[in-house]
Amino acid sequence: MLQARTNTLVLAMLLAAFAGGWVPRPLAAQDSPRMRNIPGGTFLIGSPDDEPGRHTNEGPQRRLSIPAFAVSETEVTVGQFAAFVKATKRAMPIGCDTHGDGSDGTWDRAPSASWQSPGFAQGPHHPVVCITWEDARDYADWLASRTGQPYRLLYEAEWEYAARAGTTTAYYWGNAEQDSCAYANGGDRSLLQALPAWAQALAQAQKDGEPGSHIIECADGAGFTRPVGQLRPNAFGLYDMTGNAWEWVEDCHIAGAYDHLSPDGRPARNDACKTHRARGGSWDDYGIDLRSARRTSALPLDSRRNDTGFRVAHALR
Repeated sequence: MLQARTNTLVLAMLLAAFAGGWVPRPLAAQDSPRMRNIPGGTFLIGSPDDEPGRHTNEGPQRRLSIPAFAVSETEVTVGQFAAFVKATKRAMPIGCDTHGDGSDGTWDRAPSASWQSPGFAQGPHHPVVCITWEDARDYADWLASRTGQPYRLLYEAEWEYAARAGTTTAYYWGNAEQDSCAYANGGDRSLLQALPAWAQALAQAQKDGEPGSHIIECADGAGFTRPVGQLRPNAFGLYDMTGNAWEWVEDCHIAGAYDHLSPDGRPARNDACKTHRARGGSWDDYGIDLRSARRTSALPLDSRRNDTGFRVAHALR
């Protein structure tokens, strides 16, 4: 019965989103993220064995029952994070991992890069990047103290449930990666235009036997990050759940799949955790990395990359 109600709500949201043509979300000037209530329901976390691009850590699939929760409609923006830094007088070290000119496809520390200058132009409505997991967690704590709501990072299971929004396909818009430019800012022809040397990394990856390493055959108009909320949302009304920036999640990185999760998707608590995951892919990722089931490997607590940000969530009282 619960699943039937969830599916009905998803269908209603889809009809509302596309009836009469879709228009972009208007950008708000508020410091706090705009939240959206997500109905509880059951879903299969992970990917089926035959999904193209599947990684072994995406399975075996497991059925979870996720309680209702609230999540920010978009990734936390540069402007919203700036309000936190100003209010808390937080020291933000300089230095962030970037791809440089993109020619070798590797990450290198750029000593002068930071959340304010990640190696490309950003405005206040772009997703904040070059921040650590602890930066993201402390922002959520600050927001909680400011509003009285129990803000936190998304649990990994909540993230995938929210991203899928009732779908079981590889992407929340279907199975065709070339349709991603309507929904996600990923590694497409616009990236190659912004970083022409990226073609060298592509050629080497394909030579090394990585068939998934190819540019998405569309152009979303953004070589790097873009303002949040400008592409189509998923059926839950959430924007940029894939692409634009990877999103830190609460869970500690644990090798393997999903055995550590409780039946409602809550992660096992580990106060000694030194590595976490991010979900969702980013502006520099190929199509296989924009899939709803894609997970990062272990990321250290002090990792700062110019393709990684976050969004926030809280329980519904």
